[in-house]
Amino acid sequence: MVAGILLRPDDHILLSKRPEAADLGGYWELPGGKMKVGESRCQALTRELLEELGAEVERARPFHLHTHDYPKQQVTLDVWMVEAWRGETSGREHQLIEWVPLAALRERLLPPANEPVINKLLLSPR
Repeated sequence: MVAGILLRPDDHILLSKRPEAADLGGYWELPGGKMKVGESRCQALTRELLEELGAEVERARPFHLHTHDYPKQQVTLDVWMVEAWRGETSGREHQLIEWVPLAALRERLLPPANEPVINKLLLSPR
């Protein structure tokens, strides 16, 4: 799975809410999704953010890569810091999105696989 950190200069991060019917339904997460066969990691990120949010990635860099074991599956999370994007973000797949202050990030219900990413993000200089 690829995911993107869209972080505004005012230290607000974009989160997307998982549909209630999905695994971990109702959790907030970093936007992104699965890679398609033949896609590079950056191509997958670019496609997913455009499809989900209408955000055209202009510049991104790898931020964090790790594997998390859930009871029924293992997930590899490849997270990128999106340093520049174009477009007005919206929930193009009818999902809720919200710009959340970094200081309030731990108040959100986030998937356990996101914990190392959030820790690194909150400790990283911006």
